[in-house]
Amino acid sequence: MTANVPALASDDIFTTALRDAGFLSPISAGTDFHRIKVQGQNFLYNDEILASYNAKTKEPALYVRIAGAISEYQANWFDKDGNLARAVGRPAIAGKMCKSHFDDPNEARKFAMDGTSCDACPVHPFVPKDQLPDEANEKKCAWKADIDLYILDKQEDGTLKPVDETLYTMTLPTTAVIEFKGSSSKKTTSMAGSVSPENFMVKLARLGIEKWGEKGLLQALTYFNLGGVVAEVRPLPASSNDGAFSYNVVSFTPIDILEMDDTAALPAPTEETKAPIADEDVPF
Repeated sequence: MTANVPALASDDIFTTALRDAGFLSPISAGTDFHRIKVQGQNFLYNDEILASYNAKTKEPALYVRIAGAISEYQANWFDKDGNLARAVGRPAIAGKMCKSHFDDPNEARKFAMDGTSCDACPVHPFVPKDQLPDEANEKKCAWKADIDLYILDKQEDGTLKPVDETLYTMTLPTTAVIEFKGSSSKKTTSMAGSVSPENFMVKLARLGIEKWGEKGLLQALTYFNLGGVVAEVRPLPASSNDGAFSYNVVSFTPIDILEMDDTAALPAPTEETKAPIADEDVPF
């Protein structure tokens, strides 16, 4: 399906064209929220296993089309017992998640959604652990992100087609956000993810350049923001610096970038457009 967008289209016309082309989710009168949770090697929906990852075959647990740029925020969960909420002087926040979205000018890591100052918060992300209130149990506000995606099914001929029109949301913890876009706090490794030599955005840029040449980087970013990137999803093993505990990091690998008229049928990635996964990219 091709989106016919006039050169000087209004926002409404442009939005409608993108939705008709499949880049935006259809408007729904319902309030259903479809959240995917990750536990170990399993991806859960409504507490049932949606997909599992087989570390031996290294085949992706999921094929997805990412619906657009991730939504980043810093957040902390305040337990229902209210001890931490009272300790920070916010009893009303007990049993709730406190968030400050990066791209919201009214929040922007300076204020929570209810207007509370982040800088004055005793569990602010940059408060040293030895200065946290005892009620925090060394847990403070952390960098997270929500990513919206459509699940795709691999056909016998290798093509990828949407399972349905359900838009799912997955929350990425700090390690998964770094795996997705890197971290500016480590300038020498800013291109790396938390477990992979290159983060998702670097891989996406390389894929765009392979597909379109010099203009590929901008093209890749444009279609990513519009929801035109197809990716493989895997939970990759990681461990703490001291090796005391192990965990999994959700890792996305871009395999194709769709142009405006590509969303009607999702083609199987070719050797020219598929981002190869080197052995060092999957550190098992």
